[in-house]
Amino acid sequence: MFCNNSLHPCYKRSFHNQPSVAFAAESERLGGTCASLLEYVRINRCSRYLNAYGVFRVLDYVEANLESELSLDQMASIACLSRYHFARAFKKAVGQSPHRYVSARRLDRAKALLMAGDRPLVEIALALGFSSQANFTRAFTQATG
Repeated sequence: MFCNNSLHPCYKRSFHNQPSVAFAAESERLGGTCASLLEYVRINRCSRYLNAYGVFRVLDYVEANLESELSLDQMASIACLSRYHFARAFKKAVGQSPHRYVSARRLDRAKALLMAGDRPLVEIALALGFSSQANFTRAFTQATG
């Protein structure tokens, strides 16, 4: 699988599908991997439904709302597509289904919050939309090994 979920925070909304200054700095910090992900989106944006700018809008929305409930309907409306077309186009553009992408991003955010160490585990789990600390622990263990 091409997509490494730790790369996606580097997406910044940009016009004309050109990376912003913040995007370029984050890409350099991560060893150029974000640039390769941007190139992947550009190459695979051949869907007639979802262009790269629409992908960036959805990714920005997901990043800003990880702590709230995200639905396929919300993401599809941001991309101005039906649920069916959005799910297929998103998977083609990003390399993962919307649900898998959101889950991975939540676990990445949890990793960052755990490393900060200033919040209890149960608070992190509930803030990121897990129904309990046990569900969070199971998902986290499954994702990280």
